[in-house]
Amino acid sequence: FLMKLCETNRPLLYIDVHGHSIKRNVFMYGCNSAAFGTSNFGHINQHKEWFHRELALPRLFSERCAFLSWKDCHFDIDKSKAHTGRSVVFREFGIVHSYTLEASVCGTERPGLGLVHFSTADFEAVG
Repeated sequence: FLMKLCETNRPLLYIDVHGHSIKRNVFMYGCNSAAFGTSNFGHINQHKEWFHRELALPRLFSERCAFLSWKDCHFDIDKSKAHTGRSVVFREFGIVHSYTLEASVCGTERPGLGLVHFSTADFEAVG
């Protein structure tokens, strides 16, 4: 499906949505060009600004969504994650904004309240 879509229209964003059973909060995993050495945009040393673009969406999301924890977002790809959807879409299709959005089934840590379980409305607020 994605290969056919890329033939006619280039997607700007890919988000793989998951539930997480161990970590708390809502957070995003992304990719960075340095993890792959080079990217479809040329050698990474010539395009360092792409890494900042890769951080932009999760950062903006965390500023507008009280449940998304910026401190829990990560952008490095270790070998065990090289075949995840976001990594493959980033590497094979050159879609810079490729992410995994994780929402904890445990809930969120709120200052002064401790662990609070998510409600349906909370998940809807995340998207």
